[in-house]
Amino acid sequence: MPYLGRGKQDDTLKAHLEKHFAEGKADLATAFVMRCLDLCDKGGTTALVTPQNWLFLSTYTKLRERLLKEREWNIIARLGPKGFQTPMWDFNIQLGVISAVSPNPSHLMAGIDVTAAKQPNEKAALLRGDLPADVRQLPQAQQRENPDARIADLGELGDLLSAYAGSFVGLQNNDSPKNLACIWEVVGMQHQWTNCQMPVESAQMFGGMDGIVRWPAQPEYLVKGREAWGKRGLSYNRILWMRS
Repeated sequence: MPYLGRGKQDDTLKAHLEKHFAEGKADLATAFVMRCLDLCDKGGTTALVTPQNWLFLSTYTKLRERLLKEREWNIIARLGPKGFQTPMWDFNIQLGVISAVSPNPSHLMAGIDVTAAKQPNEKAALLRGDLPADVRQLPQAQQRENPDARIADLGELGDLLSAYAGSFVGLQNNDSPKNLACIWEVVGMQHQWTNCQMPVESAQMFGGMDGIVRWPAQPEYLVKGREAWGKRGLSYNRILWMRS
């Protein structure tokens, strides 16, 4: 199975995937998933080894939503790294068995996670049942209700982080040069300025305490995340995630 991200696809391939497999265009592997299901007669089944990332990354949300709604998921086995003897397979992969038939609302899909096994033969033994493994039966319809329709609960069950914490923009303004400054830029801390926690450039125990914000002179700019104000939490800088 070729794995080729959109950034490495030539223009002809990009145009073809955009036209025929729009939800799976981000990776040639996910386009293959859609193509193989298209080739199946009604009730036919395809079993493919692909990267794990399309099971949870937001890039593939529409693909997951469509396949969970229109196709019957039989097995998702997270193989993890070292799933095959060849070094080129030394990254997180999964085996998905999906049928070209509309799922019954009560359909149960099987989930197994063998990523902890270090060798291919050990992973194979867990999948065959030669070694004890935790195989879970999960309602397929329930997966569609997960955030971004992520495929979850293949390992230990647990509550979503959102049950205990939220992610907020605590302060945002439309004119940083006007409304943000450092403590040494203003003499005497005039009444329209107040202290402001700023981001830091690197991980540290204490930092970002040198900022001030024009407040409440421009309250219309500073209204996001108020439900988190005054509560315990973590302050962090924005992270840019790039995928080749």
